[in-house]
Amino acid sequence: MLPILRNYDKLVEENKAMKAIIANISKVCKPEDTVLQFKKLDGQIKDLTNRLNVCKKKLGEIDNLVRDKLEREHFFVSNRSTTLANVRLLTK
Repeated sequence: MLPILRNYDKLVEENKAMKAIIANISKVCKPEDTVLQFKKLDGQIKDLTNRLNVCKKKLGEIDNLVRDKLEREHFFVSNRSTTLANVRLLTK
């Protein structure tokens, strides 16, 4: 029984220490503020994701235009070639 009580006392002390740490963190970083910051960051991430998707779509359209132009001029266009490499072919 004595080891159980010693373990219990140790756990109580650790619990008090953790509560003190949480109290200090709560003073510095208020939970309401962090929730608002997370919501703001989530909105920014969604905005950046949408902008990235628009840019990818535009790049795909440009890539298709360049490939079409190269094929009309009888250049071989590899499926693995990049848009930049294809543009270099056009500018030579």
